[in-house]
Amino acid sequence: MRRVAEGTDARLVVTGSYYAAADDIVFEVAVHDAAKEEVIFSTEPIRADRDDPTTAFEPLREGLFGFLALRGLRLSGEDVAEIRQTQAPSYAAYREFALGAEAFRALNFRRAAEFFEQAASLDSTFFGALSRGATSHMNAVNYPAAQLLDDRMELMRARLSTSERALLDWSRGWLDGDLQRAHDGAARTSELSPTSPAKFLASMTALSINRPREASDYFKEFDWKRMGGSWAAYWSLSAAAHHQLGRHGTELRLIRQGRAQHPEHRGILVAELAALAALGKGDDVWQLVDDVELAGLFDLQIWRVANELDAHGDPALTQRLLERLLQRQERASASEQQGRDWRFRHGRTLAYLNRNHEARSVFQALFEDDGRPDSRFWSAVLAARVGDRETAEQAIAWFGARTIRYENGKNVLQQAYIAAELGDAERTVRFLQQAEEQGTTVFRELHVDPHFAAVRDDPLLRAYEKPRG
Repeated sequence: MRRVAEGTDARLVVTGSYYAAADDIVFEVAVHDAAKEEVIFSTEPIRADRDDPTTAFEPLREGLFGFLALRGLRLSGEDVAEIRQTQAPSYAAYREFALGAEAFRALNFRRAAEFFEQAASLDSTFFGALSRGATSHMNAVNYPAAQLLDDRMELMRARLSTSERALLDWSRGWLDGDLQRAHDGAARTSELSPTSPAKFLASMTALSINRPREASDYFKEFDWKRMGGSWAAYWSLSAAAHHQLGRHGTELRLIRQGRAQHPEHRGILVAELAALAALGKGDDVWQLVDDVELAGLFDLQIWRVANELDAHGDPALTQRLLERLLQRQERASASEQQGRDWRFRHGRTLAYLNRNHEARSVFQALFEDDGRPDSRFWSAVLAARVGDRETAEQAIAWFGARTIRYENGKNVLQQAYIAAELGDAERTVRFLQQAEEQGTTVFRELHVDPHFAAVRDDPLLRAYEKPRG
């Protein structure tokens, strides 16, 4: 075998055998790592009748080609779970998986989930398809569908590899709002299968439990050159880890490197604006906003930049940026201004400008029209700001009574925001802790979110937001 590998410059060598067993002929195929001289894949023995042995060829071919195709995909940088020696997918299932991977790279998560589920239907043992399908559904905010795939994987747990079980623990923890379990599962996945996607997963979950140093260490092992253009989120999340640690110079250098790779990506642009704001480079922020044109950014992204400017000591530029956004909103057509989305965005901008009575009128009218939780939340926030404590407390109680599957503490986080607006640091931190226990955190926003302005310097909040690792 070594001579064959050396003579052909092959990294893998495929061997096969067949033998008689009663009225059958039994076929086996193995794939060897030529350098290590070890078997890395083997099919289960496949039987065929002696009178028609060719019936074994198709399942042999399917298993072998499925393994080779999946291994090639993994070597090219895709996120493929550890391949077990007897559980490579059929080639037909692999083809659907490859289409799903392509859709996933294009961020078409709903379409990706369809392909991954089709791959799993063709090969029920294909853990990688089920896992990527669940992740696709989570990215598409289709949590019930993700839960169904997680439940199917749970039934397979006894025959999964160690790294597959770790990945399943991450998925189940993330869906259930158990961030510690999700973190531990992602960390084990990264250790057992040290690929770039696994490092990304571990980084993301480390950030969720306020461990930015750990996240930064994982990001250092992410091979962005190999992973290609579908991983733009690497730049903004790795920059976020440095932002939480106050390493704004490193953050800016990193995010500018990311912008060179993804010049049109709005999220990376906003991360650069946030880094400039944190460094006190207000003039550079304004110039960059001018260069890309304000209309190229979403309102949510402009609010984030304004928050960074305000938190890092440039209230005058914050005011200019928000007023410019308000002018853009007010140039909308009369019909657009009647829509719920425009009214909501307009009200938030007024609130960020501290035009609290005007903003409150907007959200009170919205809540009367639609009764939606986000309308009630902003009505309560603005009630707190203008001294209507009774309305704010009623909203805290209302959000506390909400128990909706997959909210994972978002309702408790709303309670924390309103308590902060009331200046109640003790309740704010208590609600933040409860929200975290249920699966929702805002560590990256605590130092800039205007909801926390009244309690930002309180020792209780300072202690809570301190990085844990």
